[in-house]
Amino acid sequence: MPSKYVKQKAVKAAEEMEKKAEPHLARYAKLKEQDKLNKIGENARPMWMDIGHQLRMVFDDGWDVYYEAVAEGWPEDDAELAKAREKMDAARVKFEACGMWTCVRFGEKLVPSGFQDRLQVMRDQVAQAAAMVNLGQDVDNAKEAIADIDRRMKGLLKELEDAGLIQTAREGKQLVCTIQPEAMQALRAVFEAER
Repeated sequence: MPSKYVKQKAVKAAEEMEKKAEPHLARYAKLKEQDKLNKIGENARPMWMDIGHQLRMVFDDGWDVYYEAVAEGWPEDDAELAKAREKMDAARVKFEACGMWTCVRFGEKLVPSGFQDRLQVMRDQVAQAAAMVNLGQDVDNAKEAIADIDRRMKGLLKELEDAGLIQTAREGKQLVCTIQPEAMQALRAVFEAER
């Protein structure tokens, strides 16, 4: 029997998500009104990106607690969890409108957290480099950052391909990644067996 405590943590996290985000949302609105979202902050990135990062931390906290309840054995169609998921997804849409980016969505297959973190960090670095170029600041470092991300992304894709989870193929300038269904089924069986 899954823990009721863990489920209630997920429900509470969903209820508190927007409240925890209020200072960041208010800061975004104020900076937008002052036309200062592109101002470079202390972290050497635009203010909108800094706010988006803060919002992602709020979102990730709720996401983690929700999936802790699911991993415990609570079905995603449980009435309370379904309401919690709806609240979190509505918050996600609101947060994304204020600069948050995340590589996760409810209803999609879970991305292992190590890969999720790496993807999000790489996306942030590319967005930061693009913003710096657009603002005409530190263009050389921005180009170096993009080249570094290209190398890191290739390494991440190689890890996934070596693990047999994806297959990659070049189509012109595009690199197309295909998820290997057999590998995903095998992984799903492992996770189901651990429940």
